Amino acid sequence: MKKIIYIMVLLMGLGYLSGLHPSAYAGKKPQYLIKFATVAPDGSAWVKQIRLVDKELREKSGGRMGLGIYAGGIAGDELDVLKKMRVGQLQCAAFSGVGFGKILPMVRVLDLPYLFRNDQEVDRVHRALFDYFAEAFQKKGFLPLVHSTGAILISSRYFKKLPPDLATLLQNTMKTAMADLTTTLRHQREDAIQVIRDSGITVIPAPSEAARKPFYDTHTKVARKLTGKIYPEALLLRVYEILKRPGS
Repeated sequence: MKKIIYIMVLLMGLGYLSGLHPSAYAGKKPQYLIKFATVAPDGSAWVKQIRLVDKELREKSGGRMGLGIYAGGIAGDELDVLKKMRVGQLQCAAFSGVGFGKILPMVRVLDLPYLFRNDQEVDRVHRALFDYFAEAFQKKGFLPLVHSTGAILISSRYFKKLPPDLATLLQNTMKTAMADLTTTLRHQREDAIQVIRDSGITVIPAPSEAARKPFYDTHTKVARKLTGKIYPEALLLRVYEILKRPGS
């Protein structure tokens, strides 16, 4: 009886530990297994999409490339992940403004309060500045694969080791998958608002343009205070130009 209990405990322990390993995939280990970390919890829309990316990469590369996914902060917080990428323990990761800004502080110009007024403005600025920020990130040893709903960086050193066809596959797959995720999350946001309405809860509409002036004034004060400290004035003015908004 004791022997049976011991075996059961051992098996349970092994099952628990297996949860700490990157997602399993039927078949042999890819030649290029990209260790990918995110603080997003397993089961979230974010991680589900990344698992689809892994599946597509393996299928389209003929099993040559895939992702080893470390979700739920298992590889540490964003700053821990950044350190591990720099020493080669991880090759790729998803970041919020915290990790992104640690590498390239000026990118946080996009985090200014009340900068964007709708999703279209967010998309327009990200598209217009992607190449600009990509060049700056590469000087720091990183390459952005995506910068929209969150940001995904890969080690430039590792990326250069990928055969051209796999490098292109990785970039295109990530770009398409994250664009789809952005659309999904925005639809979920609208669906959530409708559920709230259907539950009998009053949803207060956004204030009129005139009533938003105090918010825009706050933006102007913060933007001026951080200019020259986190980002250059020229970058801020470029953002305003993209938004077709007068420099504040």
